[in-house]
Amino acid sequence: MDEKSRTYVAKYVEDMHSLVTHGLQPVARQLSEARDGAHPDAAAFIAQMEQTLRQHERLLEQRMQVLGTSPTTAVQDAAAAVAGVVAGIYNRIRTEAASKSVRDDYTFMSLCSVSWLMLMTTARSLGDHETEELAEQGYRDSARLIMQIDRLMPRLVFEELKQDQLPATDATEWARRLVSDAWNREAAGNSVAPAA
Repeated sequence: MDEKSRTYVAKYVEDMHSLVTHGLQPVARQLSEARDGAHPDAAAFIAQMEQTLRQHERLLEQRMQVLGTSPTTAVQDAAAAVAGVVAGIYNRIRTEAASKSVRDDYTFMSLCSVSWLMLMTTARSLGDHETEELAEQGYRDSARLIMQIDRLMPRLVFEELKQDQLPATDATEWARRLVSDAWNREAAGNSVAPAA
């Protein structure tokens, strides 16, 4: 890989590191709140997400050292801080709904997922197979966490409805089937246009 390509890949790695680092801040806050709450499944998920993000942060730092760069510049930090706010904005203005915190995590993990995809494609295109492998792992981890939220969310919403003493019917399995069918349909290439 030539110097221009190395510099280009390093910039993407720095950006990814900045995004993950800033995303960890609200996740750590969520974890401390979730451990005291009434939703152990949400707390377990948040703990797993934090552990995964911390591993990504370490691996990205190691990759930056190999590429001859260091953690992000002030400009990158400012941009990633905005992304971190996406995951934590609702935590600052309300604390009553674990489902809304996890929803915000879904948004953040989606941003991570597409960012890993960009890094993976860039690295492969420029011949940096070590960074490509790191980005592939990050992408797979993000996809796994997003799918876990899809499985967790219906039960969490139902629990909160019951907690608020609403006359809710448990639609957890119905929602999970709907999500599964939607993903399977897209994977099979059989998407149907939405009804007008």
